[in-house]
Amino acid sequence: MSNRGGISILMPVKNAGKYINKSIESVLNQTYRDFELIILDDSDDETTEIINSYSDQRIKYIHYSGNISHKLNYGIQKAQFDYICRMDGDDIIDSKKLERQINFLKDNPETDIVGTNYICINESGDKLYEKKMPEYHIEIAFMMPVITSVLHSTIMLKKSKLMNLNPYDENLYYAEDLDLFLKLINSIKFYNLQEPLYYYRIFKDRSNSHYNKISYLLGLKYLKKKLNTNKNTAETIFQIGLLEYYRNDIQKARQMFFKLLFSPEIKKLKLFRYLLPTLLGNFIIKSLRHKGFLRKANSLIIRYFNYDTYYIKLK
Repeated sequence: MSNRGGISILMPVKNAGKYINKSIESVLNQTYRDFELIILDDSDDETTEIINSYSDQRIKYIHYSGNISHKLNYGIQKAQFDYICRMDGDDIIDSKKLERQINFLKDNPETDIVGTNYICINESGDKLYEKKMPEYHIEIAFMMPVITSVLHSTIMLKKSKLMNLNPYDENLYYAEDLDLFLKLINSIKFYNLQEPLYYYRIFKDRSNSHYNKISYLLGLKYLKKKLNTNKNTAETIFQIGLLEYYRNDIQKARQMFFKLLFSPEIKKLKLFRYLLPTLLGNFIIKSLRHKGFLRKANSLIIRYFNYDTYYIKLK
């Protein structure tokens, strides 16, 4: 294998014994063959034994203790190839994922990082729903500090873009992906392939409250810094309102949206789409979210109107 054009897939794992076999098999079944799968593992279940049962020379097993940021930074140092790809040890990738992504990056040299749409599956592997991500950089950049607009485990990027910085903050146990993306969003170009090439496993017993809290703080810090530059003030206030709406406080979101009622820079249809629900208050909105009503409503809108209410455009 030559380094030029090869892909280094980073898979940090811990106690993924129930799913690791299918994850590895989905990598080995790729139509694009020039890759190495770097598995960084510190499991105490059967995961290690299952990984070591494979004889494929492209699998590089590393026993490494530490949080996911430690593992990923170490994996980047060990990566031999030009392109870095992410994957989690309990997920599955489509057989054409690597081929589709590397061909896109080679055909579009102005783009540095590419993600994909994905399908959410449950613990048994049953399909729950498909998630469409924003396609172009302008929408990805707008939504990034609000709701992470590239699924971390779907990404492929040029290794050279990571070499001049310490990519992952090793003090973060959650939201290390958002921290990295916010570091990169203004200096490199993002894109999401509009194909569901990744199967993302959702677990009922795993809370995302810590991730949401850290993501909120990272997003707010980024947007306040942007607001202090006095550039795109109305747009930034709208983003802060969206951040409050999705991750923190509905009343604060309402305050931000009211500030924009007479702004010609924000389309009123977009504004009222968020302002009106905030009138219901925190308790009702959180209850609707907890019961999955808002996600189901969005899924119906996507199905019948081909419009994703999370897919924000200003123009």
